[in-house]
Amino acid sequence: MKSPYSNNDSVKVEQIKYDAESNEITFCFSSGESKSKFTTTAENKGGIKFISSSAELESFLMDLITKDPQVIRRLNKMTWDYIEGKDITFPIQLVP
Repeated sequence: MKSPYSNNDSVKVEQIKYDAESNEITFCFSSGESKSKFTTTAENKGGIKFISSSAELESFLMDLITKDPQVIRRLNKMTWDYIEGKDITFPIQLVP
């Protein structure tokens, strides 16, 4: 089944929640009337920063890559900016 997000013009990150104790991240996305929430973890191993991906989050992002090949890089950057305490204002346009 195709994601409802793959047919819409834009996808926004409405919110990112981060728990420093568990390294758990929750992403809230929206596009038009559609809303989705995904939970995963962030890790920083020896200066290499990455976000683990559940099958659901990976499928969601793969649908978006067809519209914008930079979507994963952009999501990773905004997530680490948020975790590191940089000033982030939501919602953030993920896919124009």
